[in-house]
Amino acid sequence: MLARVADNLYWMSRYLERSDQTIRLLGVQVRSVTDNTSAQVAAGWTRLFRSLKVAPPGGDPLYGDQLEDSFLLADAYTLADFMSFERDNPGSMVSLWGMSRENARQARQEITQEMWGQLNRTYLSLRETQLHFFWNKEPENFYKETSAQIYLFRGVTDNGLRHGLAWDFIRLGRFMERLQVTTEILDNYRPALDEDTDLDWSLLLRSCASFEPYCRHYTPEIDPWKVMTFLIHEPESPHTLRFAAEEIRNGLGRIDPAGGARHPLQAAHRIAGQLRALLVYGSQDREDLAGTLAEVRRLSRGLHDEIYRRYIFYAADQALPGR
Repeated sequence: MLARVADNLYWMSRYLERSDQTIRLLGVQVRSVTDNTSAQVAAGWTRLFRSLKVAPPGGDPLYGDQLEDSFLLADAYTLADFMSFERDNPGSMVSLWGMSRENARQARQEITQEMWGQLNRTYLSLRETQLHFFWNKEPENFYKETSAQIYLFRGVTDNGLRHGLAWDFIRLGRFMERLQVTTEILDNYRPALDEDTDLDWSLLLRSCASFEPYCRHYTPEIDPWKVMTFLIHEPESPHTLRFAAEEIRNGLGRIDPAGGARHPLQAAHRIAGQLRALLVYGSQDREDLAGTLAEVRRLSRGLHDEIYRRYIFYAADQALPGR
């Protein structure tokens, strides 16, 4: 496979996963606007923008200590529109979907017609949608339906695409993005463990598509520390850090089973192993939580850089036989 095509597939998947994360965070946030206090609403928007590393429109009004209820309720529309349909915002849902579609267009020869059709139809539909079409009609339902289109794309991919290198790079991009964004979300929720705040931790589970898996693993009674450890260390739920690390390690093994004969990935394999070991055998003590998340962030960034250096932007002589 051409390195350029691998790059397109990797980023097609990363942008689509980031769009899914944005959609779920927005769905949870707009649902909470009418039920929570002004302080909770402000804190929710703050966590959303910080987790996605996007600056809110007009500066940083969300980080003030005192905001009026009327301002928050009125401004929720502006913030939701900015993160949903603002094309000048590269972190908006529609912008991310558009970048995913563009990368798919450049790799058309490696994806199926059904995959392209699903991406293209949904993007064209989103491009023509405006927030006021559904803002007064339970807007969280729109985000649920849009997220379902991503699940449909994944189903078409897993059931229609040959499970070769193209499929491996698509999955690698998905779980790399999931690992990094989920780490940021958890790190923004972490201070609330030590604060006397009335935080609805079920919102965190819902924003990570893990509410029902958590309830089945424990009970419907939400315990903040159990929520945090579940989203970090649970091995069988698809949206946890450990699950993502396992999938990344397995994916690298399929891409380069010999450990790097022509495109050396030994360093990437090593980092992926360290990441998995941290999440499987590392400390699960509360006082070590900040250090664990910081190490996951460091290793995931290093892993991304190493994959790029060794597989996407490698020196030409590495690909030549006999070198």
